[in-house]
This record gives sequence, C-alpha cells and structure tokens, in this order.
Amino acid sequence: MFGFPVAQRTDDFVLRQNLLKTVVFQVRFPSVPDISARFAEFQDLLVDTFPIAQERKKQNFAIQFVDKTPIVSPVGSTDVNNLVLISQSGQSTFSIKEDELTLTIVGNEYVNFKHTQGVLDKSVYRIGEALRLTNLSRISIRKINILAIPTELSLSLGVFYKALYHNLLTVTGTSLPASAFLYSGVSNYRFINDPYRLDLVYGITPEPGPDKSREFILDIDILNTSEENSFSNLNAVFQTINDELFNVFNWSINPELLEIINKNIDSSPT
Repeated sequence: MFGFPVAQRTDDFVLRQNLLKTVVFQVRFPSVPDISARFAEFQDLLVDTFPIAQERKKQNFAIQFVDKTPIVSPVGSTDVNNLVLISQSGQSTFSIKEDELTLTIVGNEYVNFKHTQGVLDKSVYRIGEALRLTNLSRISIRKINILAIPTELSLSLGVFYKALYHNLLTVTGTSLPASAFLYSGVSNYRFINDPYRLDLVYGITPEPGPDKSREFILDIDILNTSEENSFSNLNAVFQTINDELFNVFNWSINPELLEIINKNIDSSPT
C-alpha cells in the first residue's frame, strides 16, 4: 500500500512487549435521519458486550466579540445524537452517531486483530446491519503506541530516540550536535495513495507523564477514503488496513530496543 516491507506473522501473533495505548476502528457513512429514536434498540442488541450506556447531547455554540475578543458559549439544541456504550471492564467503548460508528479499545485489553473480530461482530458489524448500511464513506484503524521511559534511567532521551525508531526516521533529531540534550520533538507526516491515506506521528511528547516519565509516541492512522466502499466488504478492508499498520509498526520500531525494554523496564502494557 505504502511500500513498507511486509512483516510476516501468524493470525494469532501477539507482541511480547505491548506498546499500545489506544486502538480505534471507525466507519463513516451517509447520515441516517432520526437515529437517536433507535438507541434503545441498539442498547438491547449490544447489552451483553457493552452493558453501560451513556447518551450524549448535541450542543451548538455561539461566538460573541467582547472588546474584540471572541467568546465562545453554548447555546441552542440539546438533542441526543450520540450513544456511547461501555464494556464492563471500562476498557472498550462503542460510539454510535448518525454518520459514524467507532470502536475504541484501551491498549492493555487489545490482543490482536483476530481476537478483536469478536468485538467488531458485536459492535460495528451488528449495528451496521441493523442500519442496513450499504456504502461507507470512510474506513479507518488507528493505533497509538506509547513507550514510557522512567526518569531515573541514565541514558539521554536522544539515545532512546535513536534506538527506538528506524534510523531513517531519526536522521534530523539525532544528527544535531545537541542531540544528547534532546527534550522533546514530534514529527508528523501524511502519505496518500488513493483511496488510502497514512498519517504517521512519532517522537517525544512535550511534557512528562503524571509519574514524571518521558513518553515516546508512534501514532499510525490508516484510512480508506473511498466513498464507494461496500459495507459487505468491510472486514476485508479492515484486514488490509491492519496488515499495513503492522508493516509500518514493524519497520518503525527497533526490535533490539524492545529486548532492552523487556529486560530493564516494567513490561506491563502501556
């Protein structure tokens, strides 16, 4: 799709070191009028997987200028237009909007794509069938990987930056004379090969985490933006996107550093 080397793996492959923070599966489609009238029906369909329900209201905003300063304030409609269903563990959510279905899984609950098929069956696929969707305007999977480096480690962030990412991704940051004093820096790229788009973000986040650790991010978002996708072909498109996501991840991350992480840092999923 984007020229990344194909990474071979079995269907039940699981990374020994899970860097995933969040995984998002999303589809968009032509707007369905009055979808909120069916929210109770959808809750009944999904109650076994997502027993907790929250209805969120649509809110309009007005902009007023006070002494030439724009002030934004909520006004107007409070119609319910978004149903959010939550798993018993609280680690997975499924959002239903008039033109969008989104399944979000927190990283430590995500196993692999094959395992997630069961959750997709009981969320995106089931509601898509209930809505009798035919064409989809966008299909996407986003995986946000984060590695937290404890502050007590003696190696500089620049050393970890160079060790973590593929050398072609680190040419600019680690070639500078001041790389030993690197504090933060995030690179953001977009690649387009119609109908697919890849948004790739990586680097050191600007501020320390709550525990003062420094966080390295690898955010991979691949979208199929064709407006002629068939709902009946959704699983095949998800599979294609997921394969390329793994290719990008496998190429981007230095496997030697993962071994160091497994030996020296708490290997609990992030």
